[in-house]
Amino acid sequence: KWVLTAAHCTAFLNDCKMGKLRVVAGGWHQDSTMKEKSISRGVRRVLIHPSFNVESHFNFDFGMLELDSPMPFDDCIGSVCLPSTDFPRIGTS
Repeated sequence: KWVLTAAHCTAFLNDCKMGKLRVVAGGWHQDSTMKEKSISRGVRRVLIHPSFNVESHFNFDFGMLELDSPMPFDDCIGSVCLPSTDFPRIGTS
C-alpha cells in the first residue's frame, strides 16, 4: 500500500495535482499493448522526510506515497529488497 519515491518529485504538489496523481506498476510502455498488463492506483497522501529541503542538494530526498488501495504483487510488481541489520553502512568500513 506504500510506494517509495524521491521527495523532490512530490515536494511541490498542491491539492489539485494530488487528486490527479497515479502510480502505474507492472508491464507498461506508452506505445504498446503492455498497458493491459499494468495496474494503476490513486494516491491518498504523500509523506516526505521532514529534513528534506530542495536547496540541500537532495539530502534526505525520499518520500512515501500511500496508495488508495493495495498493489497486488505478481511477476512484474514486487517489494523493495532491504539490507539486513548487520549489513555494513556506507562509510563505516
